[in-house]
Amino acid sequence: MAQAVIALLGFGALFLVVGLVGGTAPVQWVPVIATMKRWEKWLCEALGVVLLFSGAGVIYVAVSPASSSAAQAAGSSHSPTSTQTPSPTPTPTGMPTDTPTPTDTPTPTDTPTPTDTLTDSAGAQPAQVTLTNLDPTAVRGGLVHEAVKMQGIEYGTAEVMGCTADESAITWDVSGYTRMTLTLGIPSDDPPSEVNAAVRVMFTNHGDGVPLVPTATSSVGHTVALTVPLSGVDQLTIGCTDVPGPSGSGNSSIRVALANATLLQ
Repeated sequence: MAQAVIALLGFGALFLVVGLVGGTAPVQWVPVIATMKRWEKWLCEALGVVLLFSGAGVIYVAVSPASSSAAQAAGSSHSPTSTQTPSPTPTPTGMPTDTPTPTDTPTPTDTPTPTDTLTDSAGAQPAQVTLTNLDPTAVRGGLVHEAVKMQGIEYGTAEVMGCTADESAITWDVSGYTRMTLTLGIPSDDPPSEVNAAVRVMFTNHGDGVPLVPTATSSVGHTVALTVPLSGVDQLTIGCTDVPGPSGSGNSSIRVALANATLLQ
């Protein structure tokens, strides 16, 4: 780098002198340029100035980092060589040093889904149910579900049995219920063909055949309101036979309605 600086400064000074004196100065190391024009003098002067400033700039750049490094070294010599680390705070002997381990959080049990609740509710026996909503477990004879009219009163739900001289019988599962209420009668819109014909209806425990109430008899225009006890009864059998009129042959069929028959717990 020193040789480059010397070259820049030397050539700069040479071109500057040549430009200034125009080659006419009696200096041995300055070349003689007798025919130098004015613009050529200016060019030499400018080139000499540029070379001189370039050399000075190189010297400045070379000297500045050294000065800066010296200043930093001087500053660091006055700074403390090491930072004092604070001593650890002593742990009180009366305090436990170990952090207690947290106990395991109990895993929450599964919450039953709404569908389970609905299933349980649906599976529970209702407090009351109409007989028409139960399917018979045994049928001997005719049985239909329909609305009837008896003594001028319309009943929206009724079990209608066909009764003949041979006993018809229908059995239902009534376990869990304590009684049944109903209105018994012959539909007025379907009277028997025989005058004074009637029907007998029996309510028995299917398990042992014991009557639950006395046999009920009904005829056209005469209904019977009944409450049949069902405590301890699993299977209820309702049977019926027709009672022909004085002119009947005993081969007729009479329909009897069990209107609004409702099982209660």
